Amino acid sequence: MLFSNKKSLIYIKRNALEIFHGEEKFELIIPVTILQNLEIIDSENFKKLLRGFLSNLKIKKQGAIIVLSDEVIFQKEVVAKDENDLNEKYRIFKDALPISFEKVAIKKITFGERVLFLGANKKIFQETAAILKDNEWDISAVIPVALFTDKLGMEGSELTSSLVGKILSEKDLIKICDFLSETQEGKVIKKSFNFKLTALLVFILLLIVILSTLLAVRLKLIGMPGLGSKNNQQKVVEKIESTPSASENEALPSTILRIEISIQVLNGSVIAGQAAKVRDSLAKLGYINTETGNASITETEKTTIIFSKNVNQNYRDEISKKLEEDFTEVEVQDDSTDGEFDVVITTGTEIQTSQ
Repeated sequence: MLFSNKKSLIYIKRNALEIFHGEEKFELIIPVTILQNLEIIDSENFKKLLRGFLSNLKIKKQGAIIVLSDEVIFQKEVVAKDENDLNEKYRIFKDALPISFEKVAIKKITFGERVLFLGANKKIFQETAAILKDNEWDISAVIPVALFTDKLGMEGSELTSSLVGKILSEKDLIKICDFLSETQEGKVIKKSFNFKLTALLVFILLLIVILSTLLAVRLKLIGMPGLGSKNNQQKVVEKIESTPSASENEALPSTILRIEISIQVLNGSVIAGQAAKVRDSLAKLGYINTETGNASITETEKTTIIFSKNVNQNYRDEISKKLEEDFTEVEVQDDSTDGEFDVVITTGTEIQTSQ
């Protein structure tokens, strides 16, 4: 009932804020002099900027929820053997946070045997909600987009009006992961098997197969006794022979989340703390499953990134772009083997002059 009349969604990204109102989308770019490294460093100008933006929109008395992108969320998924193991992994997650723990709102979401730790800088969404409230907006929830990406088949971090509608309709999931809720822990329960719906879907699929087969026969695209030419039959044989086998399909890399990507950062320079700095920089993008160490060969000039086949192109580009902010020479390589880590970074001595 709380969300039945909600038509608007505020999407907070690393340096931008998007408002979806009906079919319209409005975007506010936030300068790095105001919002940097997931922290508001100029609170007064942040309030002034957002108030001016809302004033130009002239949208009043609006109900909405705030959604936090993966860019402004700290997250880690774990599987624990018992309660003690879970507490230890939670402690490691807290210690890895790049900002003070007192500034972070925490949610623990359980999916069967898996637990997802989520953290968000409270000041970012609290100040945003306060300014919206001053403009007669009713903010009923603050949620992470991370719980919706797989469920809605989202690619990357971009939202569309249709995806916004689907997110707003997920009332139970919104309640579970709401950062405004006093309850820190939530549990996602799989819905029971719907036999009638499944039977209907099976019937529709069978009907599609039958109609497609009849159409193909009519167009002589498949060979059947007494129908179609030998050439058509030969084409079908060639098509079947060229279809990838089940084992080949199993070898294709599946889509993984940032929190699932294992990264090793090796210090290949003589600069103390360089690997830890890269680790912290990647953590702000959501890559927090990272280990650091020293390279066997030091004082290398180039910084190298070796990606396994499990890492998709969007993540490769994002990681490479982040490292190019700190290093002048970044070389990307592919690793066809199944190594211990999805990404191995070896830092070099050639750094940007601003470092």
